[in-house]
Amino acid sequence: MEPLSNARKITQLLLLTAGIRYGKSGACKQCGSIFTNHQSRYRLYCGRSCARKAMWANLTKEETQEIRGRIGKKNQGKTAWNRGLPQTPEVRAKLSAANKASGNQPRIRGGNGHVAPCEAMAREMLSLDWLMQYAIPTKQKRGSGYPYHYKADFANLETKKILEIDGQVHGSRKHLDAKKDELLESLGWSVYRVSNQKIQELYTTFKSTGHTTILSLVS
Repeated sequence: MEPLSNARKITQLLLLTAGIRYGKSGACKQCGSIFTNHQSRYRLYCGRSCARKAMWANLTKEETQEIRGRIGKKNQGKTAWNRGLPQTPEVRAKLSAANKASGNQPRIRGGNGHVAPCEAMAREMLSLDWLMQYAIPTKQKRGSGYPYHYKADFANLETKKILEIDGQVHGSRKHLDAKKDELLESLGWSVYRVSNQKIQELYTTFKSTGHTTILSLVS
């Protein structure tokens, strides 16, 4: 017979000495709230949540690791029940408030319909031949590791040139940018990357002189 864990031993001892009988009222041993026992067995806690909290609090380190290992094996290969489902407005509002409170939010959002300030500056300096946020099919099969489309910040269809404006977030995803550039170049595109700082410098010159040198970066 499998030996009882410390948590189960403590629970059984408490049931005999401090458990609340059927029809009696008492305080929950975890949260302290008063509840009435409507079950035939002795109860220590007002509900399952408090019972689970008390169990984890009384487990040893080894017992905790062993239980988490069993749970991990049991759930291996499974996906969350809400994966791929849209979040409700209430959930989105709570997540947004939590991110704002913790400061965990992007300073500048660009791409996918959001125009960052430096992208707006580049749009003003470039000619109308350059299409903004242009989607280019990758022509890759499902499971290849590539998306169906790559979206270019600016694309010139006549010259087959792409201008990508890299913000701060691109510093941690250089390997993804390189993967994107390699595929686009294999499709006949020439990719040029410019930092936000460089765009701001060029825009200052453009506003003061009325002439832009941004096209020299992609010539």
